[in-house]
Amino acid sequence: MNFWVIFGRKIWVAKLSVHPYFNFILCSSFPQTFFSSWLLIHKKFLPTSERPFTCVTCGKSFPQRYILVSHMRIHSGERPFTCTSCQKRFTLRKNLVCHMRTHAGEKPFLCTTCGKGFAQQDYLRSHLKTHSGEKPFSCTTCGKGFSHRHNLNAHVKSHTGEKPFPCATCHKHFRFKCDLTRHVKTHTGEKPFACVTCGKAFTQQNHLRGHVRIHTGEKPFTCVTCDRSFSQRYILVSHMRTHSGEKPFRCKACGKPFSHRHNLTTHMKSHTDEKPFSCLHVLFRLVLALKLAAIGRMISASANHEELKCTPTNSGPPRGI
Repeated sequence: MNFWVIFGRKIWVAKLSVHPYFNFILCSSFPQTFFSSWLLIHKKFLPTSERPFTCVTCGKSFPQRYILVSHMRIHSGERPFTCTSCQKRFTLRKNLVCHMRTHAGEKPFLCTTCGKGFAQQDYLRSHLKTHSGEKPFSCTTCGKGFSHRHNLNAHVKSHTGEKPFPCATCHKHFRFKCDLTRHVKTHTGEKPFACVTCGKAFTQQNHLRGHVRIHTGEKPFTCVTCDRSFSQRYILVSHMRTHSGEKPFRCKACGKPFSHRHNLTTHMKSHTDEKPFSCLHVLFRLVLALKLAAIGRMISASANHEELKCTPTNSGPPRGI
């Protein structure tokens, strides 16, 4: 009888009658045969319902001890793996390895559809859903679909109004810890990400990444409906609403929906009777516009006059010559 034996990436076929000294063990989960040492390695990656290792803090169970050890760092806050370039710390070694690619600019995982590269395979897997249109995660409250679970989790908090992360300085609350971290920089004035071209600094790396596209002219986000391209993803998302007619921002006072948040903000002032622009302000802007238009006309007329003076005539040579 033949048995399949796996050595690294090679598959071998052997017969017990020919090689009786091999210590073959048949895997009970899959129709494969392994040496005893390889069977132990193989079983680590098998899907199993057994979860004998339980977290004493939250009660969550895991199939392997090393997964439990990694999980416990969430509760303890321990981050034993440190980046030698920026001193950022991580709970898992694999997260540090992926982070180091951001310094090296390495993006080994390429999208076969558009050729875009990613530093992590998970990022590529998430990106592929933008091409397939797959949205497997749906909100149980409104039925809206999402391509990623974390987007669904963020959306659900819009229904519950949950904001568990408060700012210690101004007491403003946020839905996510990352939003709080970004907000704190507005108080400290910290802007660690600087543009190498013009020197402008930013609080977030993604803001710097978007700014750099102003210099390069890159517009990687393309509308699948009209092929119009944009330098920022949020601009594309906002643009897509012009095709779908979606209006996710609704006035709490009258229920009127809007496709953009700034339109809702402007509309809310009609309920509060807020008038930030006085009559004098409007008059000043009107006078300024009229003066600029008059200056433009004067410049245009002066240019035409100079052009007429410099234009040669065809009257011929003077008389008497």
